[in-house]
Amino acid sequence: MNRKYAIIIAIGAGLLLLAAYLLMGKKGTSEEPGKTDLPEVVAWKRALKKDTDYHYLNYGVQYPRGKYVKDAESKYDEVDPGTIDIEILKSKRFTGHLSQYDDKKVFSLRFNVIDEKEDILYFRAMVNLGAVGKSLNGTIDLSDNIIQFIEIKDGPKMMISDGKVYARDNKIIIESTDLDQYWVLD
Repeated sequence: MNRKYAIIIAIGAGLLLLAAYLLMGKKGTSEEPGKTDLPEVVAWKRALKKDTDYHYLNYGVQYPRGKYVKDAESKYDEVDPGTIDIEILKSKRFTGHLSQYDDKKVFSLRFNVIDEKEDILYFRAMVNLGAVGKSLNGTIDLSDNIIQFIEIKDGPKMMISDGKVYARDNKIIIESTDLDQYWVLD
C-alpha cells in the first residue's frame, strides 16, 4: 500500500474516532443531561428483567440522575411479589450466594416449620452460610412479602439482612432488599 494512502486512511480513522467521541460524550455518562451510557442501559434492562425491589433501588443508587430514574421509582411502587404458596416454601431448599464483608459465601435455607397467623408467616428454618449452619426463626409479612430473620440464641451471628419473597411462574425467589448485602435464593 502506498504510504500516502496509509496516512490518509489513518487520518480518516482518527477523525471517525474523534467524531464518535464528540457525539457520544467523553464517557457517555448519565450525569450529563440527555446522555445514557451502556452500563446504565444494562443496569436498567437487568432491573426490568428481574422486576424486584432490590434491582430498582440499585439502579437508582447507581444512577441517581439517570435516564430511567422516574421509571425505576414507579416500577418499584408497582412490583407485584405474587402470592406465596406455603407448601412450595416447605418443599424445597433455597440456595444462592451472599456477599458479606467482601467474602462471597454459599447461602442455603430450608424452612422446617411455618405457622400462619393474621397474615404473617412465622417460621423456623435451617440456614447454612458458608461453613456455619444454624436454626433461625423469622417472619414473612404476607401484606408485602418482606422476610426477616430473627437470631435469638447466643453464638456467632449470621447477620442476614431483610429480604423479599417473590412468587413468579410457580417458582419462589427470596432476595435481599439491602443494597449493602445482596443475596438471592431460588
